[in-house]
Amino acid sequence: MLVIFALGFVVFLAMAGLLVDGGRAFAERRQRQAGADTGALAAALAIVNKTDPAVAARAVATINGIPTDLVDCNGATQVGKGVIVHNPPSATPEFNQPVSVHAGDVNYVEVITTKAMTTTFAGAVGQSCWLVTARAVAIAAVKSVAKCSFCSLDDSNKGHTLLLQASANLRVDGDIYVNSSDGGTSGACVPVKFKVCGDGFDVFGSGGYISAQTISVVGGWETHAGNIATADTLALLNGAPCPLHPDPPSAPTPPSNVCIHMPVIPDPLNDPAKPENRVS
Repeated sequence: MLVIFALGFVVFLAMAGLLVDGGRAFAERRQRQAGADTGALAAALAIVNKTDPAVAARAVATINGIPTDLVDCNGATQVGKGVIVHNPPSATPEFNQPVSVHAGDVNYVEVITTKAMTTTFAGAVGQSCWLVTARAVAIAAVKSVAKCSFCSLDDSNKGHTLLLQASANLRVDGDIYVNSSDGGTSGACVPVKFKVCGDGFDVFGSGGYISAQTISVVGGWETHAGNIATADTLALLNGAPCPLHPDPPSAPTPPSNVCIHMPVIPDPLNDPAKPENRVS
């Protein structure tokens, strides 16, 4: 009976490890993936701007709490292995990640983020530490890199593809771009109260605001209850300040500087030849 109990307890620990530690690992991987995605975007934009992609990716990763160096499961520090940047993507697998289909192509940049996670229950069955890793590959072609720090890439005509509620505040020290075509994509419009042409993005709740260095929307936008959307400066269109940036009648001074009827930007983490597939 004691042997059966002991075996049952080991099985219980293994199941608990799978549930508890597996859940933690899933959450960690989501964070690693977010870091890899944003790092790949920053690296791709750096390549376009002829600056160092590794410096750009690691700076973004650091802001998001992902260290450049990896402290592995043995407690050893692997320099540069917390955020790995390859341009072109490497043909040598790292941390069990599959080789990218774009290995060797200088038009792509690969970012791999990794962290050691100490387990709880799984340690009882010999797995006291897991390496959690994620990878993103972005295209660095000039026409394919999204000129934005905060991108709402849904290019349908739906409203509220970017929505702030409950008096929330969003400040982006970069560019906000909203692909929604709600409200139309061309021609002049007459702003009414809080609405400028459409409702691609919206702000609800007294005191809510959106602000960024530049704000662009393919269709139109709207706010409510005196909320504001303001950009530090006008976004560029074909090298010049965007021509259409009307303010809603409710807009405060200074002007909003939100550019409307801007072109749709592609998702730089997708393969342009197969937009339905995530680049791997």
